[in-house]
Amino acid sequence: MKTFKKILIGLILFLLLLSSACSKKQSTKESQIIFGTICTLTLPVRNLKPYFDTLYEIEGKFSYRNAESDIARINSAAGLHPVKVDAEVFSVIAQSIEYAKETR
Repeated sequence: MKTFKKILIGLILFLLLLSSACSKKQSTKESQIIFGTICTLTLPVRNLKPYFDTLYEIEGKFSYRNAESDIARINSAAGLHPVKVDAEVFSVIAQSIEYAKETR
């Protein structure tokens, strides 16, 4: 989880830093549907594909809408049998449980 969290925070900070440091004339803007909603990126780069690829990778592991994702497989097997999941997914779920306990 710490690795995933650091990567996600780093990516967000990197994107914010880049977007605030450059003028809009040099920015590229693109929208795609990710996690069932419109996601618009505006960055001072020509190619947004690597950024969207990262978001699609996260969606592929965590989206309940994608029948092949770890989360969908967990939901389908609920109460029936254990499901082997990616280490990042396990870590995020474990951290979510801790946050839930702390905020009850």
